[in-house]
Amino acid sequence: MASQQQQVALKIAFNGDIHRTRVDLRGFSLSELTQLMAQTFCLPVGDFVVQYRDPEGDCVNVTTDAEFHEAVRVFLSSQEPVQSLKFSAATRRQAEFQEQVADPLVKSVEHLMQSLAVTLEQLKRDANFTSSAAPNTSIALDQAARDNADSPKTAAGGFSSFAQGLVGQINRFIPEKKAGEATVAPVAVLVSAPEPELKPEVQEPSAVTPPPAPVLEAPPAQETEETPSIATPVAFSEAEVKWAEQLSVVTGIFPNANPARVIDILEKSDGNLNVVLNVLTEET
Repeated sequence: MASQQQQVALKIAFNGDIHRTRVDLRGFSLSELTQLMAQTFCLPVGDFVVQYRDPEGDCVNVTTDAEFHEAVRVFLSSQEPVQSLKFSAATRRQAEFQEQVADPLVKSVEHLMQSLAVTLEQLKRDANFTSSAAPNTSIALDQAARDNADSPKTAAGGFSSFAQGLVGQINRFIPEKKAGEATVAPVAVLVSAPEPELKPEVQEPSAVTPPPAPVLEAPPAQETEETPSIATPVAFSEAEVKWAEQLSVVTGIFPNANPARVIDILEKSDGNLNVVLNVLTEET
């Protein structure tokens, strides 16, 4: 039984790239783990730091054998059965960025999500807000407030869904208004058009009848103006909706980041913002 406990699955990760192997903890050390990471990810030894995430959610550096054995003890003493040990490699620059920027940013986002949940609850109770021009928004807001009371992460997801739904309603309302205005405009042109046609009928001796002809070209010009006025709603992919919260945070720090690239990293890292920020920091 003791030998089975020493044989464990080991996961090593770097910038969203994860590899899995099996090791015997009785003879495994930090130096062997470092060499394994260096060979797997083609990293020079000494240019990266070994890290793991403890049950409290903190990213902890491992620089000595004592810290490595403590990390193993934390994994094995977990209340839930441990399927594998996971360590990550982070470059020195990534470690500094994570300590000075990423970790404080994540905490700020969590605080922001809590504030959003409170704000949604207050808006739900506001009678003026529920009597707004869009009656369906009050129902969506009530549902979002109930769903978002559990955690900051679900609060952000519900708030994003509510915001997208509200924008969708506005986008559907604006084209209808413009289409109504466009239908009124040609009527005004058609009413004024017969006036120049009456003059040629009274003055038959003057054979100058061609001038009223250009008036007939006005309606096509008006019709061409109708087409660009109808705005098509913006379509979001399933991945963009799934990672809407993380994309909002990343674009706030890296405005020029490629959404497709960000989504690819999020998919590989299971939504870990620290990994995304570290990768984009290395690429900039």
